[in-house]
Amino acid sequence: WGSWQNGCVALGFITLNHYQVISLIKDVNLHLPRMVDSVFAFWSFTEDVLSVFKIGCAGFGGLTSSMIMKSVSPILLLVITVLLFWSSKVVGHLSRREWLKMDRDRTWNVFFSLIFTFFNGIAAMSLSLFKCSNNPNGKFTLTTDPSVNCYEGDWSSLVAVAILAFLVYCVGGGTLFAWAIYSATSKAKFADSGYQMRWKFLFIKFRPDVHWWAL
Repeated sequence: WGSWQNGCVALGFITLNHYQVISLIKDVNLHLPRMVDSVFAFWSFTEDVLSVFKIGCAGFGGLTSSMIMKSVSPILLLVITVLLFWSSKVVGHLSRREWLKMDRDRTWNVFFSLIFTFFNGIAAMSLSLFKCSNNPNGKFTLTTDPSVNCYEGDWSSLVAVAILAFLVYCVGGGTLFAWAIYSATSKAKFADSGYQMRWKFLFIKFRPDVHWWAL
C-alpha cells in the first residue's frame, strides 16, 4: 500500500481530478476572459473522454444521439469489462495457462476505479441537460449548446434519459462507493483480501485514519 507505484497512481488521480474541475468551471454561467476560457476548454477531455474521438463525425453530433451515447458509455465499459473477464477465463482454460485468467476482484477494481476517476465527468453529463441559461428574448437555452431551447422539443424528449442517468450513476454509484467505505469500518470486512483488492482504489490514496476522504 505504501509503494511508489501506488503513490504515482494517487498523484495521477489527484492531478486528473484537478483538471476535471477546471474544465467544469467553463460551463458555469459566467463570462470568462477569452484566454481563461480557452485554457479551461483545453482540459475538457479530462471530463468528457468521448470528445477526443469526435463522435459528431460518426453521426452522433446531435443533442439526442450525443446525450444517449454519453449516457450508455459507462454501461458499454461494463459490458467490455465482463466480456474481457470471461474471455480470459475461456482462453486460460483452453490453453491451460492459469495466469491468463483475470482475477475477479482485480477486474472489478479496474472497472470501478475508472468510474470513480471520471465520476465528476459522469455526474456533469447526467446533469448537463438541466443547466440552462437565460437569454434577452426570454428563452432558456442549454448552457453547453445554446442552439437548443430548454423545456421544449429535443430537450423535453431527453428528460427521462437524464433522470435515469442521474439515478443510476450519481445516486446509485455514489451509494455504492459510500457503502464500500462504510463497510471498511468493519475489521473483519477490511481484513478480507478480496475486499481490499476490489475497493483498493477508494483507500489507496489516504491514511487509515482518514479512509473516508474518498467521499
